[in-house]
Amino acid sequence: MPEGDQMRLRGLLRATAIAVPAALVALSATAGAQAATGAGAGLDHAAKLSAKVTDKVIILLKDQLTAIPDTPADAATRAADVRSLQRGVLAQLAATHARDVKSLSLINAVTATVSPAEAATLHANPAVSEVVPDLPIPVDSGLNLKYAQPAKVKAIKPLPGACAPDGRVQLDPEAIENIHAATQSGKGESAQALGYTGAGVKVAFIADGLDINNPDFIRANGQHVFVDYQDFSGAGTNFPTDGAEAFLDASSIAAQGRHVYNVANYGTRLDEKCNIRILGVAPGASLVGLNVFGFTGVAYSSVYLEAINYAVTVDHVNVINESFGSNPFPDEANLDLTDLANNAAIKAGVTVVVAAGDSGPTNTLGSPATDPEVISAGATTTYRGYAQTGLGGVTNPLVKGWLDNNISAISSGGFDQSGATVDVVAPGDLNWALCTPKYQYFACTTFLGKLSPVEL
Repeated sequence: MPEGDQMRLRGLLRATAIAVPAALVALSATAGAQAATGAGAGLDHAAKLSAKVTDKVIILLKDQLTAIPDTPADAATRAADVRSLQRGVLAQLAATHARDVKSLSLINAVTATVSPAEAATLHANPAVSEVVPDLPIPVDSGLNLKYAQPAKVKAIKPLPGACAPDGRVQLDPEAIENIHAATQSGKGESAQALGYTGAGVKVAFIADGLDINNPDFIRANGQHVFVDYQDFSGAGTNFPTDGAEAFLDASSIAAQGRHVYNVANYGTRLDEKCNIRILGVAPGASLVGLNVFGFTGVAYSSVYLEAINYAVTVDHVNVINESFGSNPFPDEANLDLTDLANNAAIKAGVTVVVAAGDSGPTNTLGSPATDPEVISAGATTTYRGYAQTGLGGVTNPLVKGWLDNNISAISSGGFDQSGATVDVVAPGDLNWALCTPKYQYFACTTFLGKLSPVEL
């Protein structure tokens, strides 16, 4: 479950649970001035607050309605109460010409672009706990990727076990078998052979964009694996995107394994076929893709909150997969807004799984994986893909094989500030994933720059 080096805002949440009457919410900070000088002065003040609407913020209200979780049974009640509590703040934002105003109900919060003066006014609103700057999170979108011209390389014999003999087909590439989720024959001691396929479970993942119509995201009966796909980046679902994380997440979860791919020429050229199938750990599960990065190279903190909010309140998913985070120091014991949203999702009955981080086996866990309420996941090695492509010099004549199931060198496997470590580990060191061979998806090329139906 790789995550990039994205940096995410640590906005601290003050621990409050104070119910505020709706009458106190409306323009409380300007009420005194309006009473003293009349409505005209109030209008003038609102006009001043409308100047230079440039600051993206997240407005967290004090009353988080902790007694009403956002479960499907309580969703209507919570939504109505949230609307009531947010009414005054939304009216204030409208009066001061705030832009991009969005209401969240999983946590009682509003995201908006406001003037610096309006942000200060919101701080003084007795219904508001925090006004947190909504800062961009940089990512490597792949927009500047230059495709190399295919090189002429001498074919080499693959390491024993790297490819199935005589053109036969193996699973992707060994991880699904290492964890006993499936076998090549579909029989024997495995979860899927015993009927545990994820059927009836809905999983959301937060990443970049992908092609939901890839042939291996379509079941044998013609039904699509994806039941929803939403863009929160503003780019749209059909715009160019890197796709590496999204294709990997979706493939690991629910790829159907119905098609065969020859990876012999993906990297180092092999002198025989190297056929694989890509099968997810839960091919019966339904997927919800949430694109937060688009093609712009950044995502804002508010976008993550919107995606989590949507997964819980609209799609009512069972699981949320998060492959993002940062390594703040000190890692404050107080919760930030993403932790708050994750904890609200858990309280609503959703399982939240977060990548531990990419800081190496002796380094600290990333946040939000340090939240004790979520399941933090680290990566173990699965080196057959290296042997199939020559990555890291594995095809050197001196190399005789590989050893799996150690903690990956890229994976955070150490301890967080409180002394806790990862909850689980699973194969996650460059497994094969589906890809759609179009330049719309920057990751869908071989090491030599050719379009590819798979990625490593």
